Amino acid sequence: MSIELTILISIVSVCIAVASFMRTTFRDTKKDTTEEVEERASMNARVLTKLDTISDDLRDIKKDNQNLRKELQELSNRVLILEQKLQIGKVEYASSFTEKSK
Repeated sequence: MSIELTILISIVSVCIAVASFMRTTFRDTKKDTTEEVEERASMNARVLTKLDTISDDLRDIKKDNQNLRKELQELSNRVLILEQKLQIGKVEYASSFTEKSK
């Protein structure tokens, strides 16, 4: 006597549904006490405070990152200018060297 897979899945699903219903019903019958409500409220306040702090820190990090990008761009421009001047200096040196050898 073998049980078909679909019947087995149906039985398992019904068992899960009944268990969920019973759990939800038990939870709903339990009333929140004022202590639990106050505790949850204070916990939520602490979480919100921490989230605000994290948000502020994140803004500071973003500002620092933007400043670093600007500084990096400025330094890149300075390096480019120095490389161009160095290249011009090499050309002038090479041309003066070839003129002296003539």
